[in-house]
Amino acid sequence: MGTQELSSDRLYWEDSKRQAHANRVLQLKKGNIVTAERFCDMLGIKPEDLELRVKDFRVIKLELDGEFYYPKFYGKRGINCSELEQVAQILAPIDAWGRWVFFMQRKLTLNGKTPLQALSQNKFEKVLDAARGYVEL
Repeated sequence: MGTQELSSDRLYWEDSKRQAHANRVLQLKKGNIVTAERFCDMLGIKPEDLELRVKDFRVIKLELDGEFYYPKFYGKRGINCSELEQVAQILAPIDAWGRWVFFMQRKLTLNGKTPLQALSQNKFEKVLDAARGYVEL
């Protein structure tokens, strides 16, 4: 592989990382990820309970610029939080932002719906299967 190809690959990955960071900052600005305090208030739990859920991979803890945030979708009406946590546990081998992506992207296996949409339509088993498939990739 030539030096020019290595430089091109490096530029591609650096650009990809910049785009990912910009998207994460946008999610924060939109309020789609929230602080631990807001997350706990939203779910009516104590900070100790949050840390236990994170440790058990039931809740996704997202790092952005040295700070930690949590997906607001855990408090979304129409979604069973226990089911959401079970899906999150299956995704444990994936990094935190990869788990976030799983929940936010439409899946062919879910008829073009996101896992969150499918969970709100009582498609828990299908979402579990999609999560297992995502981890196997």
